[in-house]
Amino acid sequence: MALYKYFKKAEEAVDKVLPDPKGFLSAKVPSSSISKVNDAVKGILSDQVNNGTPSTKKRGPYILVKTEEKIQIARRAAENGIANTIRHYAKMFPNLNLKESSVRTWRNSYRLEIKKRVRCGEDNLTVSELPTKKRGRPLLLGEELEEQVRAYLTSLRENGAVVNTAILIACAKGIVKTKDCNLLACNGGHISLTKDWAKSLMGRMGLVKRRASTKAKVRPDDFEALKLQFLLDIKTVVEMDEIPLDLIINWDQTGINYVPVSSWTMANKGAKRIEIFGVDDKRQITAVFTCSMAGDFLPVQLIYMGKTLKCLPSFNFPSD
Repeated sequence: MALYKYFKKAEEAVDKVLPDPKGFLSAKVPSSSISKVNDAVKGILSDQVNNGTPSTKKRGPYILVKTEEKIQIARRAAENGIANTIRHYAKMFPNLNLKESSVRTWRNSYRLEIKKRVRCGEDNLTVSELPTKKRGRPLLLGEELEEQVRAYLTSLRENGAVVNTAILIACAKGIVKTKDCNLLACNGGHISLTKDWAKSLMGRMGLVKRRASTKAKVRPDDFEALKLQFLLDIKTVVEMDEIPLDLIINWDQTGINYVPVSSWTMANKGAKRIEIFGVDDKRQITAVFTCSMAGDFLPVQLIYMGKTLKCLPSFNFPSD
């Protein structure tokens, strides 16, 4: 019973959110109207607090009809009428609750397919599949141009190139220009290639943002012991040889690619290996950053490949 003090009843929680008939709202709305509205809203809010969702009527189960059954129903409806077909199947299959609108749609599709075959002069009038309308919004580029964009984008990924929204938009612009540059919005057309459109196309292709795969670095098991021994050796040499802090230098190096390549791309969701062309290119300029123990940063040293003396820096070292 002690746990009840930490909770409030649903009615109490609802009463707190309802406006007070005698509060500041009464200056704009009459108190009697506020009380009536509170009574009407209180029931709905109570259902939402108790159930978590508004109380709505549940939708009935869908009726799944196979393609062969649709063709049989459509053929009978074309020959004997819709009402006769519904009564016929209601007697044979009591659980099959056919709707008049569904039967009419199947009959019209059946008749349309028969007319197409007769117009083309075909002898075989046996319908094996009903034509259906395409769902969703029409494609911005059309089926032909979008198929070309998809094929080009797939080729880029297979070659390991980086794919992102900017590259996709540039690819689509190039393909549209090859057909008719006046279709683009910048030239007065109806095709506006935006970042949202590019994300939508990548979503339909199943591409998500992924990072290029790299090999994991191997770390020895006794790393901490090796680190302590290394620092102890340095400390011993510094004390024995009395090395000043200016000559105790710590440095690290990093690679700067000749041609920088992004390590992010769009790839299939769930892919275990993400390849990008050029991400494993080791041709780099090595930059060495150094700092003395006295706190002074030394100039950055650049190390790069050279085959002649002209590519090397000239410096006259003192004789001592």
